[in-house]
Amino acid sequence: MIAKLTNRKYLLQEVLSLSKLVSFLYKLARTANDAETLASGDSKRIARRTKNKVVGRKLMRKLMK
Repeated sequence: MIAKLTNRKYLLQEVLSLSKLVSFLYKLARTANDAETLASGDSKRIARRTKNKVVGRKLMRKLMK
């Protein structure tokens, strides 16, 4: 019985660390996309990226209320 509980606890910790890794990779990808957009120097692309980030944040705030 104790072995089963310890095993479940280990699996839970592994899943949590995996979700942290996935979260980190998504953040890294978003940051890389921001950097690529800025480096392109295309003002329309930069404006569109900025607008979409603002709209997305506002939408998520409204959905999470």
